[in-house]
Amino acid sequence: CKVTNLVKTIEALKKAGIWVFGLDRHGKDSIFQQDLSEGIAIVTGGEEKGIRPLVRKHCDHLVSIPQQGPLNSLNASVAGAVAMYEAFRQWELKKAIRNKKGA
Repeated sequence: CKVTNLVKTIEALKKAGIWVFGLDRHGKDSIFQQDLSEGIAIVTGGEEKGIRPLVRKHCDHLVSIPQQGPLNSLNASVAGAVAMYEAFRQWELKKAIRNKKGA
């Protein structure tokens, strides 16, 4: 979603128990190493400058999408899509494990 004041929105999400992950090419952890299976929000930055410093400061985790080759960043919409699909994949996996245990 698009909001007017992202910092206030992040604070509200945190109060609601949501973990906030910021996509940042300098994030020390890979997005694939994080538990994204429930209760998360993903913040993407602008095309050239990324996430603004104040917003970055309020994220719980800064994560990167590992890449090989000459590229050093992805288009914001592509990065968001990769992150959302990874969250969906983990959510589906967790759901399948719960269903298997219940069967």
